[in-house]
Amino acid sequence: MIGGSFSSAGDWSLEGFFGFGYRKFDLEARGGFIDNNAGTDVVLGISGRGRIFTHTPQFPLDGALTVGVGGLIGDNSGDGLFIPVGLSVGRRFELEGSDVSLVPYLHPFLGPAFTEGEDDFRGGLGLGVDIRVARNVDIRVAGGIGDVEGIAIGVSFGR
Repeated sequence: MIGGSFSSAGDWSLEGFFGFGYRKFDLEARGGFIDNNAGTDVVLGISGRGRIFTHTPQFPLDGALTVGVGGLIGDNSGDGLFIPVGLSVGRRFELEGSDVSLVPYLHPFLGPAFTEGEDDFRGGLGLGVDIRVARNVDIRVAGGIGDVEGIAIGVSFGR
């Protein structure tokens, strides 16, 4: 899969990503730019996701363990590293007679953040929906609350 996203959390960022999946595991690399009041910096990251449970008649949701490593590099914001671990919970809903499907999800996360002069833990809740508009095209809309706030919209091709 390949794609891109635009996000805004006071600052704005533009990122591209490339990923692939194998059975119940996905791996993705991201890179891009974040612009803030001080200037523009580079963001780089890698993330993995592994399914840990699948919906059943007794429980209606799918779930995956997520882990990532993301870095901010530049003179404007100061360098930083964030290592979030989370649980993504959602379910795909197919629209009858259409290639369109929706995957609403919740994604709570927590992890250490290492920045110049300040190390701490950050956490939050991601809320979103992935909208499959064609066989190999998804539109992703998400928002976050907590230590990582903002909104994002993206598109991915492939899968």
